[in-house]
Amino acid sequence: MQVHAASAESAVLLLEFLSATLSSFTPAAADATIRSVMRIVELGHPLLTRCAAEVIASCAARPATPLSATMLAAIIDGLLLHCSPASGGGAPTARLTLSGCADRAALLDACCAAATALLPRDKSACVARLLPLCRALLREIRARDGTRAREGPDIPPEAGGTGLGDQLCELLRCCAHPQLPSKSAMAVAEALGECLSSDCRHAWTSVLEARAQHPT
Repeated sequence: MQVHAASAESAVLLLEFLSATLSSFTPAAADATIRSVMRIVELGHPLLTRCAAEVIASCAARPATPLSATMLAAIIDGLLLHCSPASGGGAPTARLTLSGCADRAALLDACCAAATALLPRDKSACVARLLPLCRALLREIRARDGTRAREGPDIPPEAGGTGLGDQLCELLRCCAHPQLPSKSAMAVAEALGECLSSDCRHAWTSVLEARAQHPT
């Protein structure tokens, strides 16, 4: 959808205001506001996508976030739909643009913040979403590092998966606790193993660090 520059600028200002004030909202108002912010992502505008994701991540990451467990789960479910590489059906060999990489990184950051906040509120809901979120992070790491391997050193560092590897480690540190059901723990471990056995050797360091955080 075409977004005019003036409209985008106004939306950015509104998002900045929301980021600074959402913590004072009632839970119902915060949920409704974040639900509206999530719709901005559907516009496909790179700057607005990143700004919206930052607002969501900031609100979810607050120690006393006003967001309900239902809303935190909806954030993960909704934003993960937008986290596949745009071409190649999500295949790790798809050529990625730096703008698309930044958009997905911001969305994945918001998902991780929501998952971490969801765990103490609804453990089962968090556990149910841990594997899809890990797979999305691993897919993005492999796709980016595959691009760097093909395109060579001229690809800027932000196109690689190092920051996403740190994000994956932090997610597992917070959510993959010793009480994680064995079935879920094994599924996450298998996902990490699949990435380690792939041809994307540049991603191995990130995945090894994440696997070291896993309780199995």
